[in-house]
Amino acid sequence: MGKSYEQLSANLRGFNIEEYIIFYYPREDGIDITRAISGYRDLESLFLKLE
Repeated sequence: MGKSYEQLSANLRGFNIEEYIIFYYPREDGIDITRAISGYRDLESLFLKLE
């Protein structure tokens, strides 16, 4: 489920809810939600700050 965002981080996925993107990492026993970000933000610059 969700769109792949591998270009931002390995194994990262996300889905839209209204104007937000909910980012998560799939796990064997569920998911780890990492961030909820406005879809209007510069996503690449936000994820570069995490590394």
